[in-house]
Amino acid sequence: MKVKFIETVDLGVHHFNEGDIIELNEDDPMITELNDEYYIFVYRGIRFDLHKNSVELLDE
Repeated sequence: MKVKFIETVDLGVHHFNEGDIIELNEDDPMITELNDEYYIFVYRGIRFDLHKNSVELLDE
């Protein structure tokens, strides 16, 4: 699975631009649903609450 950013997002010191894609794997990063508005996104060992409207999950 891949995560595509559909808007610019700053997660701590990590900056993602619109169109950036991150490949999810078994180690890191990971994403799970928190509630109707947010995902729990663990990137490089740090947990972030990521708004669902800022990303698109790709099944490739």
